[in-house]
Amino acid sequence: MPPLRAHPARLSAKILRTALDQAVDAIVIADATGRIVYANPATEPLVGQPAIDLIGRHFVVAVPEGDHAGSYESASEALGEGRSWSGVRVVRRTEGLHVEVDLVVSPVRESSGDVTHVLSIGRSRRGAADGAILAGPAVPRMPHGPRPRAAEPEQRHRTSGSSADVKAEIERIIRDRTFRAIFQPIVTLADGVILGYEGLTRFDDDSPPEARFVQAADCGLGLDLEQATLETVLVAAGDLPAGGFLSINVSPALVLEGVRLKQALSDAPRPVVLEITERERVDDYAELRAAIARIGVPLRWAIDDAGAGFASLRHILELRPQFVKLDRGLIAGIALDPIRQALAVGLLHFATALGTTLIAEGVETEAERAALNALGISTGQGFLFGTPGRAGGREG
Repeated sequence: MPPLRAHPARLSAKILRTALDQAVDAIVIADATGRIVYANPATEPLVGQPAIDLIGRHFVVAVPEGDHAGSYESASEALGEGRSWSGVRVVRRTEGLHVEVDLVVSPVRESSGDVTHVLSIGRSRRGAADGAILAGPAVPRMPHGPRPRAAEPEQRHRTSGSSADVKAEIERIIRDRTFRAIFQPIVTLADGVILGYEGLTRFDDDSPPEARFVQAADCGLGLDLEQATLETVLVAAGDLPAGGFLSINVSPALVLEGVRLKQALSDAPRPVVLEITERERVDDYAELRAAIARIGVPLRWAIDDAGAGFASLRHILELRPQFVKLDRGLIAGIALDPIRQALAVGLLHFATALGTTLIAEGVETEAERAALNALGISTGQGFLFGTPGRAGGREG
């Protein structure tokens, strides 16, 4: 019998993955939502943590900008016009060290011409041993969603520049409320019955929400912007159909501050689930649990992006939430991937032992819905059940 040979496509994919993993330059690939789907080992000297911990995280949070603010906005502008971008970016490692990086960011297109991913390759200016990468911002067309309109020239100008310019822009956004609330249903996977809605924020200039919140935090306005957007979501939720809970994203910082959150939730129009985000690391879980108790409003809690990294799993162990949301990176392709199925079943067993309900995020196909339902995961959200839109039924 002649020796078995690998299929050419599989062999090519294996060679490509090996080449990426062994590259001296750091390489990060992000999907159209800005979530990192691949990071090679050369990224580790940049961020100060294992590359695997970047997977599933938004690039703005995972690879924060240091000095020379404005390179992110320049790259975002270029990608929004379908162009590559090159330049210098200063990246801030987890312990605060700044690394200067020569960077090239390029859109990745399908055969149809639609941009679905962003590839970025970089190298530390101090030498190849410190290679570094930035995954470009998610301004291209979203799969199954609307194409964000390009920012007008005057809008693009306002989002770049010095730290003082950025702070003035965030102050203007808060003052003029140049953002809106949109909602996505959370449903039973078996029959699509709506259990609740997740409230989200979209900015009028179509800037990525994570980028705005990071900018606000960097200039000392993080809680102010978060409070303003939270209030907008709660007011808009009054126009949702009756019944079901409202799920809202909150940072640990807002929970620890306490006063703003308690005031905002005092007149909530329906039962509230608070999703703990990963915009900043939680250093003291005992303090966070005490802050949750001090809010004094009946609440349920959710942990976002389970399966995307160690941090979210530690959140689950320490906070014992009522809901755990499975990251889209775990859901995509689960119908044909035994490894993803095994991980989902393991997380389901873990959640059941804790008395927690799993919510599958980013369910986009009937095959994904059927596979999740067969595995015993009963709750989900995603484009299959409805794209995020305003409470009155308009598109977001």
